Amino acid sequence: MVAGSGKRLGLAPYAGLKRMHVRQFRDMKAARPEAANFCLKQISALYAWAIRNDLATVNPAEKVEKLGSGSDGYYTWTDQDVETFEAFWSVGSRPRLAMSIVLYLGVRRSDAVLIGKKHESKDGFSVTFAQFKGRKKGAKVLTLPILQPFRAILDASELGRVTWLETAFGKPYSAAGFGNSFKDWCREAGLPQCSPHGLRKIGAVRAAEAGASEHELMAMFGWEDADMARVYTRKAAQKKLAASGAAKLAHGGKIVPAAVPPKEKSSENFSLKEKWLPGPDSNQRPSG
Repeated sequence: MVAGSGKRLGLAPYAGLKRMHVRQFRDMKAARPEAANFCLKQISALYAWAIRNDLATVNPAEKVEKLGSGSDGYYTWTDQDVETFEAFWSVGSRPRLAMSIVLYLGVRRSDAVLIGKKHESKDGFSVTFAQFKGRKKGAKVLTLPILQPFRAILDASELGRVTWLETAFGKPYSAAGFGNSFKDWCREAGLPQCSPHGLRKIGAVRAAEAGASEHELMAMFGWEDADMARVYTRKAAQKKLAASGAAKLAHGGKIVPAAVPPKEKSSENFSLKEKWLPGPDSNQRPSG
């Protein structure tokens, strides 16, 4: 850590932190790119607040490059993972209800633990709630449909009084507690690589591959800008274009000739050996 940087993050001398210091903070977490980039995000948010309150004039995190993670972050569930979880946890169980909330609504765990009967519409086929993330900037209200398969799971489950999901003690989960419990349920089902966030991602993959636009994905998943939605629409487009291109290649009318069998080539090689035998005197005939 930069010497004295902790003091610089006090109330007054925000101007003391330079871009070089921010890069040092980032590079300290180079082994964990996601954590490094989160650090950049936090510093940038802090200085944005300081500038608004006349405590700083420059945001030192601006133009500091994020680190490439080399991965897409959380493991994305596959269709097989979903089927494995559903086969292990039957309809009516708490784990199956938890999985269905995240999968069918596409909500973050911080919202999954807050939604309850009070958020349902009169016909029971939509929920309206204030998104937990970003609530300090102003509540963002989302209205999401309750699809028929999800409605059937809700009707077959024992729902809590305050929230759909409640602990064995009849209390709503905290976001962290829900995450820990969900990981345990995944491990019990033989899916240690799976998490609630990765389940949310397969929902975005399915929607994008079904043709959902960037703006539709933003509305479904509560994203503020199109950057995250674009990740999924681009992947979906690439997959469709690759399949379309491969189909054209396969039906292009070109026929690849069969390879010449090795045995047919051997006779040609044998004739050469008859003319030229290895050895120092291979081409000399013995004299008469």
